[in-house]
Amino acid sequence: MAYMAGLVASDGTLSSANFYRVKIITSNRNFANLITDLFKRINANPRIYSYNGRKFEVYCYNKELWWKLHVRFQIPCGRKSALIHPPRDLKFAESLSFLRGLLDGDSSIFILKTILRREQSSYSYLMPRIAYKSKSPEIVLWSLELLKELRMTPYLANDVKAYRWHLDGLPNMRKFYTRLGYMHPEKNLRLKHILMLGRGQAYYIHIRPPEKERVTAHPPRLGAPKIDGPKRAAETPGHPADAGWR
Repeated sequence: MAYMAGLVASDGTLSSANFYRVKIITSNRNFANLITDLFKRINANPRIYSYNGRKFEVYCYNKELWWKLHVRFQIPCGRKSALIHPPRDLKFAESLSFLRGLLDGDSSIFILKTILRREQSSYSYLMPRIAYKSKSPEIVLWSLELLKELRMTPYLANDVKAYRWHLDGLPNMRKFYTRLGYMHPEKNLRLKHILMLGRGQAYYIHIRPPEKERVTAHPPRLGAPKIDGPKRAAETPGHPADAGWR
């Protein structure tokens, strides 16, 4: 139930109390099937509506489920992106399940390619990243602190449109995989691919002697609204051995 609540909080919607409709939208067919199975396990009688095979809406009408999501997990009706609050009075395992649902819905996982230029050498290195953003500062800080309890090192990042944290580096990817992980098929596959790359591939490659010393990183950082909470300095890589596949 906690996982489904996190998924509804990120990619779902609760209708008004007159209809008791619970809806989750995804662009991944396999994930839509997984969500359908989750609904069936609680006897929610789900249905799937496909938008030309590009987007899938999994929904059900269930009063009991609707009330649990709305009352126990504090998920508001209708548009809710800025109104989501962290659930209260959950056991630690339930909090992890709720977070897993949130990240299956709203996080992204990818690899950054960064160029580091020095006087005598130029390097290209790869840095894996999981990013999560929300318009709710409370849910961003709650999820960040929960990852820290799992011995990971996320940090607040700049974004002009939302609140965001990043989780960088191969050690963090390993911890995320073993201690939390993805249920979303596509994101889980990307995470496994990153872990396989980290086994044998050099994390930095010598390119050529640069014209002058300078550091560039992609993508560029943007300004952001202020969030009260732990912060980390802007990402400016040092020597290649100190960055990338850390």
